[in-house]
Amino acid sequence: MLFTDFKDLQKLTDEMIYFELLSVKKDLFNLRSNKITRKSLKPHLFKVNKRRVAQLLTLLSKRALSY
Repeated sequence: MLFTDFKDLQKLTDEMIYFELLSVKKDLFNLRSNKITRKSLKPHLFKVNKRRVAQLLTLLSKRALSY
């Protein structure tokens, strides 16, 4: 899973951003629960998902300021 480009995220609508944000947060929760239960996991996905959450929240705040 590669990092997504911020330009690609700017094309999303607000509803799609909220849906994507919810999805990524669920993924992070599942990663944390897998880490606690010592199931196999890919540690790089923590960084990828956290960065994705930050990008989505930044995009939402920029749009809120522009309205």
